[in-house]
Amino acid sequence: MPEQYTDVFAYDNLFAGPPHVIAKGVIFQGSGTFKRGQLVQYVSTNAAGVDTVKPYVGGETDQPYGVLADPVVIVTTTQLASIYLSGEYNLAALRIDGTIAVKDHVEKLRQVGLIVKTVVK
Repeated sequence: MPEQYTDVFAYDNLFAGPPHVIAKGVIFQGSGTFKRGQLVQYVSTNAAGVDTVKPYVGGETDQPYGVLADPVVIVTTTQLASIYLSGEYNLAALRIDGTIAVKDHVEKLRQVGLIVKTVVK
């Protein structure tokens, strides 16, 4: 699926800047429940051109790819999902699988167009 520009999204604390983002439909690989704001990493692209992603775990060789746009519940092994490929995000609203902190991955996120900010209320 090609990238799409969108101006339709939920106003919540995930965004920390202008609401212009690039969204993309993907196949989400994993098991369990994943919340909006989960960071994902690229796995592969199928013959139809659809990317497969999985939760970003922040390993040394892992690269972030996007941010989960909506909650996903995976009952089998994959589920269709939407991700954001760019934008400005609230540090406190982003999620990473495992025991690592998002704040330790700000540079990697910036390299792929995901800008992380600390939002003061």
